[in-house]
Amino acid sequence: MKFFSICLREIKKRGFRFFVQKISKVMEYSLILLCFPLIFICLCMVRFVKGWKHIRFGYFVGSRIGHFVADAGIAFSEKKISNYLDFYFIEKPISNYQWYKIVSRSFHVYPFIKYFYKFDKMIGKNSIHTFEPAIAKSGSRDIHGALCASSESMYFLKKEETFCRNWFYSKGWKGERFICLTIRDKAYLQETFNDIDYSYHDYRDSDIKSYRKSVEELNQLGYWVIRMGKIAKEKLDYNHEKFIDYPFLKDKSDLLDIWLMANSHFTITSGTGIDSVSDVYLRPMIYINFLPLPTLNSWRFTITAPKFLRWKQNKRYLTLNECLEHCYHHSGKYEEAEIMVEDLSSEDISEAVLELESRLRGEWNETHRQKELQKQFWKKLKKWENFSKYHGWLHPEARVGSHFLNKVGSEFFN
Repeated sequence: MKFFSICLREIKKRGFRFFVQKISKVMEYSLILLCFPLIFICLCMVRFVKGWKHIRFGYFVGSRIGHFVADAGIAFSEKKISNYLDFYFIEKPISNYQWYKIVSRSFHVYPFIKYFYKFDKMIGKNSIHTFEPAIAKSGSRDIHGALCASSESMYFLKKEETFCRNWFYSKGWKGERFICLTIRDKAYLQETFNDIDYSYHDYRDSDIKSYRKSVEELNQLGYWVIRMGKIAKEKLDYNHEKFIDYPFLKDKSDLLDIWLMANSHFTITSGTGIDSVSDVYLRPMIYINFLPLPTLNSWRFTITAPKFLRWKQNKRYLTLNECLEHCYHHSGKYEEAEIMVEDLSSEDISEAVLELESRLRGEWNETHRQKELQKQFWKKLKKWENFSKYHGWLHPEARVGSHFLNKVGSEFFN
C-alpha cells in the first residue's frame, strides 16, 4: 500500500507522464540486469576478437535534427577510411523519420546496442569499445574535414527519388535549379519543445520579410526558391510561380524535408538545424544573420554574413578582437555587455546571396581590397585562443561576405 501511495503522490506532483517515464526506466534497468550475463559474455568476446576486428558501440542523438544529421554524416564519411566495425543505437525522440530510415540503412543500427554501450561504459570508463558522436566531441562540427574527404554520401532509394521529383513536378517544376531558404524564428522550438525555455536563443532569430528582396532576385535569375521548415511563425508576403512557402503546405513530409535540402543548388540559412542536411551533402551555403561570428562554418563552401554588433553607448561596430572576446551563445550575455545585436537589412542579405550565386557561376570579380580584408580576418581568427575548439581543416572557399567586410571596413581589424 505504501508503494501505491508514493506513486499517487508522484502523479499528483509531477504528472502522469513523468510517472510513466519513471516506470519505464525501472523496467529498462530490470531488463538490463536480466540480460547482464549474456551481454557480459558478448563484451568479453568483443575484447577477445579485437586483434582480428575492432568492434565499437556508439549512438546518435535523434531529438535535434541538426546534430542528428551532422553526426551521422560525419560518421558515415569517417567509416569509409576506418577499420572499425561500429554498431549504433539512436536516442529518441526522433526529429525526422526519413533521416532515421537513411541512417538505419547506412549503419548497423539496433536498439539493443544501447545496453552494450552502457555496460561497456560501466566496465571501463575510457573503453576503446565505445565512442561518442560528434556532438560530444566537437559540437557536431566537421573540424577534421571528413565530409569533403569522402566521395560518398548516404543514398536515397529510387522510390524516394521518384516520389520527391513527382511532388516537385506537380508544383510546376521542370528540372530547373532550386535554392533552399531556411530562416530561424521562435515557432519551431516553441511548438516542439514547449516545456523548455529557449528564449536565450532569440539573438539567432530573423525576420522573414527581410529576405523577400533576395527571393525576388533569385526568381528573376530563373531559380526556384523553397522556403524550408516544418513550422514557421509567418508566411512570406510574396507570390511567384517559382516560390514555395513550404512550412505552410499540407503535403510536406519528412522525406521532402531531407531530399530538398540535400539537392539544392545552394542553401541560404540563418543556422537552423535542418541546414545540416545541405552541409553533409556538400551543398554550398550562405549563413545570413549568423552569430557568433567566430564560430562560423569553416569546413564548407560558404559565405557568412553575420549580424552587426554595436556598443550601445557609442553605436560603434565591435572590432574583430571584441567579437572574439564577446563570443556569446546567449541573448542575455549581449544585454549584460551592453551590445546591440543588429539584423542585416534586405540590401545586406541580397549582397551576400548574389555574391555566392556569382561565385558559383565563376563570374565574381574580387577586388584587391576584398582579398586583403579576407586574409586579415582569417589571420586574426587563427590567433584566437579558442580557434582549435571550433575550427581545424579550413575549406578554401569558406569566407566572410565581401559586403559585410566592406561595410565594417579596416577599422574592424584594429
